[in-house]
Amino acid sequence: MSTELTLLRTSGRSARETARLDVASDPQVSWAALVATVAAMPDVAARLLADHVDDGTGRCRGCTRGGCGTPSARFPCTLAALAAQATARTRLRVVR
Repeated sequence: MSTELTLLRTSGRSARETARLDVASDPQVSWAALVATVAAMPDVAARLLADHVDDGTGRCRGCTRGGCGTPSARFPCTLAALAAQATARTRLRVVR
């Protein structure tokens, strides 16, 4: 990305808004930020883990095809992986 384009995208924004743009541009950083956010809400992580489980055929029970309720995503789905990483992060923080 050119410097001019970066300046155009960030001019008029606060440092916080600019940092948010930087996080959004890097998928690994975005995933880590999302894991940290969910880790701060253990009840949300627990609910995701309860809803997004294997249906016995290798599909996620919580991720369904629109309008029919048929599981569509392979298990573990992205939300199950997110919740598992957030829970692990919370447990590591408690142990330390």
